[in-house]
Amino acid sequence: MRWRGRRLAVIKGRPFWWRRSAHAPYNLKQRSIALLPNLFTLGNAFFGFSSLVFVAQGAFVAGAFAILLGSLMDALDGRVARFTGNASLLGLQLDSLCDAISFCVAPAFLMYFWQLKRLGIVGFLACGLFVVLGVLRLARFLISNLFILKVCRQRLLQVVWC
Repeated sequence: MRWRGRRLAVIKGRPFWWRRSAHAPYNLKQRSIALLPNLFTLGNAFFGFSSLVFVAQGAFVAGAFAILLGSLMDALDGRVARFTGNASLLGLQLDSLCDAISFCVAPAFLMYFWQLKRLGIVGFLACGLFVVLGVLRLARFLISNLFILKVCRQRLLQVVWC
């Protein structure tokens, strides 16, 4: 049977919606490997958040260790992405956001509640400046990476059109 109008047709014993797409078939193993670098990146965010929680409870050493574990996860996510061949724009954006949590907000929070709280507004402004400058640096890094990707795509299109 074939697909005609709104009637349900069966092709080779299967309904019409059973057909495979034009893309590669669904592979659970390949999809789970693609998820692996993003799990390391989300681990970075988790350790940054846990650092905030530890510092809020007064456990400054545990907060510092959580920041170190976040940096370990940050170092591993890029390597895992390159090893599995699953680097993506989503991973780049997610990594930048998680880095802002783990390396800008969490250390500033730790510095403020550990030492700079007694300075009052000066300590608050110093930590705020640390966060703002760190986020600006990450944004500049992200823009430079996106610019490089855009230039590479344009050159690739020029090579294809020539």
